Order: sequence, then structure tokens, then C-alpha cells
Amino acid sequence: MFEQLIWSFTHRPYVTLFMLFFLLLSWLEQGRTRTILWVASSYAIALVAEWGSINHGIPFGVYTYHYDALSRDLVILGVPFFDTLSFSFLSYVSFSFAQFFMSPLSIHGCDVQRVTSPEIRRAWPTVLLGAFLMVVVDLIVDPVANLGAYWFLGNIYHYPNPGVHFGVT
Repeated sequence: MFEQLIWSFTHRPYVTLFMLFFLLLSWLEQGRTRTILWVASSYAIALVAEWGSINHGIPFGVYTYHYDALSRDLVILGVPFFDTLSFSFLSYVSFSFAQFFMSPLSIHGCDVQRVTSPEIRRAWPTVLLGAFLMVVVDLIVDPVANLGAYWFLGNIYHYPNPGVHFGVT
């Protein structure tokens, strides 16, 4: 398992680099405790959602991983580790943009800063906008990943009943 984890981190550099960047930014912006909670909760939610989709088609529709192409990757409950881990930084970026859009700006000449209060961070409109932005991110990421055979990701999954959005259901 340790070898598969190391392989996943070294051969999926796009996940590793984005994860490290997310950890740094989140740690600075949200603090250690919130960052750890964010990673743990987003990973757990993503694992349940991915497992539900590959086994029951809920919530993302039916798709199938190609385990022969993932033989060196860490796979947990049938789901590639790097796939579920990516939800941490994708959801963080979505939530950060939601906070940015919902927060007032303090403008003093060329000095422009976002002023995010705890009330804005916890407000339902911010959470809903963050969720919407996560869907928008997914509309971009899923087709790119689905076409992984054309770049270094490889052909790691497919949709048995491809949809019209670049084969994504």
C-alpha cells in the first residue's frame, strides 16, 4: 500500500502539486485545524460519492475504472486515491472564489483587498455559490480526465453510456 501511495504521488504530479499548493494556501488562510478538517471531510465525501457512482450510478452516473491501467496506483474501495484527494483542492478553490465574489472589497488607491468576515464565510449564499462553482469546475475537469488517453493521465475510466458533453454523462 505504501508503494502504491508513493507511486500515486510521484506519477500523478498534477494532483501532488495542486494538493501542496492548496495545503499551503489553506493553512495560511484557514489555519491548520480547518485545513485538516477540510481534507478529511472532502476526502470522505468524495470517496462515498465515487464509490456510489461506480457501484450504483449515484450521484455522478455510472462509470467504470480500468483497474489494469491503475494497477500501480493506490485504490481504496475501488476508487483511485488521487481522484478522491483532488476533491480537497477543487472544492477549496470553489469555496475561495465564492468567498471572493461574496465579500466586499476594500479599495485604497491601488491597494485592493478582499474583506471576508466569518459571517460571509458561513453564509448560505456563499456555500451555495461555492457548490455551484464546484459544478462548473467539474464540467471542465471531467471531460479532460475522460480524454486522458490523449495525454499522460491515460485511459483510466470510461462511461458505458457516454453523454454528449465530451462523453461525460
